[in-house]
Amino acid sequence: MIIVPSELKVIHSAFENYGCKNQILKASEELSELNRAIARVISFKEQHPNVGISEVPDIENLSEELADVYITLEYVKMIVSEEKLLFYKRKKLERLRKKLKIKKVQELCQW
Repeated sequence: MIIVPSELKVIHSAFENYGCKNQILKASEELSELNRAIARVISFKEQHPNVGISEVPDIENLSEELADVYITLEYVKMIVSEEKLLFYKRKKLERLRKKLKIKKVQELCQW
């Protein structure tokens, strides 16, 4: 999900207004709420396997909690260097690629 500049301005203002510690705690709280929403969706689907995912009662709550997490992850990103974040993201994705035995784009595009 892309955060546009006007949204980022609001996020930065909240970070400045409420402080680093409070916003990082808020991110942790929102992650916990997302975890509970995911658990409710999984539980419902296990009990009602023939119901489509869009018909799951808690799917709206899951969407809302996911939006909260996207916003509060921006707070966390403010205290982590972009370089380190990109380094670890690439490292994790490369490990997943190897685990799944997916070829690199360069290997797929050889002529």
